[in-house]
Amino acid sequence: MTQPLTLAGYVLLPAHTGSGGFDHAAVHAKTGHVYVAHTANSAVDVFDPAAKKHLFSVPDLSAVAGALVSDESQGWYARVVRLVVFPQDWRPDPDGYFETYLKPAVEHATERRLYAIVDWHEIGDAGPADVETRQFWAQAAPAFASYPNVLYEVFNEAEDLTDTSWSLWKSRAQPWVDQIRRAAPANVILIGAPFWTQALQGAVSEPFTGDNLAYVGHIYPGIERSVWGLGGAFTQVAAVRPLMITEWGYRASEGSPVTGDQSSFGDALKAYIEEQRLGWTAWCADTVWSSQMFDPSWNLLVGPAEMGGFTKDWLAEKKDADQPAN
Repeated sequence: MTQPLTLAGYVLLPAHTGSGGFDHAAVHAKTGHVYVAHTANSAVDVFDPAAKKHLFSVPDLSAVAGALVSDESQGWYARVVRLVVFPQDWRPDPDGYFETYLKPAVEHATERRLYAIVDWHEIGDAGPADVETRQFWAQAAPAFASYPNVLYEVFNEAEDLTDTSWSLWKSRAQPWVDQIRRAAPANVILIGAPFWTQALQGAVSEPFTGDNLAYVGHIYPGIERSVWGLGGAFTQVAAVRPLMITEWGYRASEGSPVTGDQSSFGDALKAYIEEQRLGWTAWCADTVWSSQMFDPSWNLLVGPAEMGGFTKDWLAEKKDADQPAN
């Protein structure tokens, strides 16, 4: 027996600020909240249909496809998102950035039962970035200390090309780790390495001091297999320390270091990650940042030369793997 639809009420959402309108929506099963892709505003609007109330919006999501990569109704099965904080975006108004972007994004991920990596996305020498890095973590670390699903990635990619030694890196980054741990006693802290998070081997014999620490590596086609292949630095670290790959990607039409395709890179990367039993996040669910997974109209890029379809298929293949009991 079917019942005709009846209007139960309405919820006022923010007015359009650009061309277009609304796209698809998803219902969060646990809370009943509805997430609406508001493409005219490059935002996700969240409302409570029971209370008939608009709760909040997550802005600046560039047509919002990247915000819905955990929407199982669309065939997406992401379990973790990496929330990238570019220093140049944060710097002009740290409090405004936190309240407008970072906090709503963490809340959005939490409601969707996702792990969220807060990534201080610095790229450069660690020494000159010390003061700003401390300022960011002084704000972010205590803010999400009570969120068991939130991880902290201390410093995206240190360069330090004049001295890539582990001892110098550790002397600069250990104080950041200590600062975060004082403010957030339980959250997992993710630690990179010099030379664009490749010179990681020092973690084997000289690990950072602290509990609940893990190390990260980044893998692209332009990175030597001696870094991430069997017997390489990443493999050695993975044998004795927790390791996660927080960036990998490829695209045949892009320049170095991401130039590659599925046969020359993607398949080998997948085999390596699965053999080492590593967690990962791909770079990147975007239309601009290389190696991008979507075209400018937010259509998923597929085929042997693109990583978009490859990533989606991999997530679907592993959708039931290593999931918590509840």
